[in-house]
Amino acid sequence: TAFVQLKGATNAAHTITVDSYTGDGTTTVFGNGAASGDSTVEAPMSFTPAADQNVLVFIDGVFQPNTSYAVSSTQITFGSAPGGGTSIKILHGFDAA
Repeated sequence: TAFVQLKGATNAAHTITVDSYTGDGTTTVFGNGAASGDSTVEAPMSFTPAADQNVLVFIDGVFQPNTSYAVSSTQITFGSAPGGGTSIKILHGFDAA
């Protein structure tokens, strides 16, 4: 019934950011292009998380366990390609500041 500060938060707040991609049924690596690239698959994530466990990933609103993807720098690789037209949301900013 009470809110608590997240560990590592600066001034009791983290800046949580969402990067969005759209699955095409064949691509497993997202964020491996230039920032000006095709935003549906190429634009890099806007942050480099320290570990896979420091992001929350949702495909069409369904939470994905960190065993279904790997994060490397500003890109994410899924074990299998998300379906065509699926909405991929990656929430990050949970790393200790």
